[in-house]
Amino acid sequence: MLNFFKNIFSGNTDFQKLFFANEYQTLSGKSHKGILTLILILFITLLSLGFALGSLKYLKERMDDPYTNWVNLPVTPKVDKVVSRIKENFSQKAVLDTFNLKNIDEYDIGFEKFIGSNHKIYNNNRGRTFDPNSDILKKILNHSDNNVLAGISLKENSDETLPNPCGLIVTKTFLDSLEYDYKTTKKIPIAYDERNNIIIYLDILAVVKELPDLCDYSITNRMYNLLTTSKEDTGFMDNNDGIKNIFSIISNEKNVDNLKSKIKSFNNNGLINKIDQEPFVIDSKSECYKYTFVLNSFLNNDSIQLISKEICTQLNATPFTNWECNSKMEGLEHPSYLSFNFKTLDKVRALKDYLKEKYDVELSMTQVEAKENFALVSNLTFIIIMVLFGFSITSIVYYVDSLLNTHLEKVKTNLGTFKAFGLSNAALISNYIKIIFSFLLISTLISFVAATLVSVVGKYIGLKIVLFDYRIFGAILILFIVSIYKSRQTIQKILAKTPGDLIYNR
Repeated sequence: MLNFFKNIFSGNTDFQKLFFANEYQTLSGKSHKGILTLILILFITLLSLGFALGSLKYLKERMDDPYTNWVNLPVTPKVDKVVSRIKENFSQKAVLDTFNLKNIDEYDIGFEKFIGSNHKIYNNNRGRTFDPNSDILKKILNHSDNNVLAGISLKENSDETLPNPCGLIVTKTFLDSLEYDYKTTKKIPIAYDERNNIIIYLDILAVVKELPDLCDYSITNRMYNLLTTSKEDTGFMDNNDGIKNIFSIISNEKNVDNLKSKIKSFNNNGLINKIDQEPFVIDSKSECYKYTFVLNSFLNNDSIQLISKEICTQLNATPFTNWECNSKMEGLEHPSYLSFNFKTLDKVRALKDYLKEKYDVELSMTQVEAKENFALVSNLTFIIIMVLFGFSITSIVYYVDSLLNTHLEKVKTNLGTFKAFGLSNAALISNYIKIIFSFLLISTLISFVAATLVSVVGKYIGLKIVLFDYRIFGAILILFIVSIYKSRQTIQKILAKTPGDLIYNR
């Protein structure tokens, strides 16, 4: 590498080449101690700046993250009285901008009765509602965050939306607890009524690693309303309180004749008119079918449910009820929480004071202080980067200048001799600048490659080191400019003396 720079920078004469090689070797020191020291300093500097920038990038991502940037207001009976006024007030852009808010959202927490693969009912699963167009949904399903394990993914800051507003987003842990395979399961049954006679199947839209609020599943506000409000009010499904002659079940029996033989007693007593079969995908790795039984007689709801339950017991099947994902009830009438989604977190306390003064409701001080501390850490990280940048540049510049100054003091006699024989100051300055430039360039390249290797290894242990960043390259450019400028001043100061003064060290 030395020969490469010698040919590029040292000129064409043998003297210039010899001068470049000798002076470069002398500056490098015995066993290249000088350049190795500079490489070490640059290596530590690049790693420090890279780690600081990586931390700043991580904090910025968290600052733009809906997980971080929301502040929740629990809707207590006191808050419930003013919810409509708060929502109306914060629908105005001017009010949102005052507190650096993106929007105000609402959600509820619920507990549905899910049926596991073993046909047991699990009713202690925590669920959270969401708006299909909310930032939090796009964050949950963001394809670049590696949170989505299966199913659909959405891009943040896009117009993408859910293909099915009545589907489920679930965690892998939740599916594991129900003994379902997260890679293949497409639908989950829910017991809709208190007696667990009405079973509905919801599509799994996505399986994720985690959901906010430590929830097991998440559904839209619309689906939550359909599940928790009377079916007479929502038109969610047909009224089953009258009389009818039809019902459906879900079974993995694929042969209709085999199914009929298993329920021979029902089939032989003239109760069943016909049985219709159609595929029903619950799990992609196994076949499943929906069987619709048409009876010869119209029976009341209790009788139909009794027959359905007995047939399901004999077939190890599950009852099925048709339902409609209608849009009668999109909003939440009585949400559990109001969620204030911030662009930046520096106005959290101002919002707290505003809500207290205008509506006599209070945000949790724990939340306020946590968000303020997060914003403070982000600002402090930026300040530390600036201080680190200034200290690093100064240290390297003075190290290079000290190295050069010490060397020039030792070779004053030689420099005086060169000047006495007619070598101009400009030629000497040019040669030394080329040496310093080569010295810096070699050190920077080696230290940058070493730092890059460390950053690659660091990814596997969770370290965020950013080296390929315009600020890193800008810091290197400033380092070169300041170092060369300072070195030029040092050389000019020494060469300003006469040849005699240099030779006799006067």
